[in-house]
Amino acid sequence: MSALPPEDTRAMRAAASPELHPIGVAAQVWGQLQLQAQSLARLAGLAPESNQVGADAFSQLLENAARWQSALAREALTDMDAMVKPGIAALKMLSDRGQDTTAPALALWREYYVARGKVLNLLASQDRPDERGVD
Repeated sequence: MSALPPEDTRAMRAAASPELHPIGVAAQVWGQLQLQAQSLARLAGLAPESNQVGADAFSQLLENAARWQSALAREALTDMDAMVKPGIAALKMLSDRGQDTTAPALALWREYYVARGKVLNLLASQDRPDERGVD
């Protein structure tokens, strides 16, 4: 019997073998990106978004997508994560130094916004319904 709560155990298993749970891991990354985007919006001086696609809805989009769409979306998430994490770290460092982060944060926000829209459009399109499922 584990001393950890079940949700922590599941998260550890998914992190240890992400290839076995591609949708769950991608949905988790999506949720983390959404949280980082809220921080980015604050640094850019933007109001928080009210209608975001949550991790559960994103997971459902992945499940309903064709294999190629799901694979491409997961690759895009990796790219988005690689763009946003270091960008926010740099912006926070600027902010800690008392510098204005509005312009660079807004530039990063725009890049994130466009990438997020492309991923959602990719998953929402129903080009090849005969190839449903995830590897």
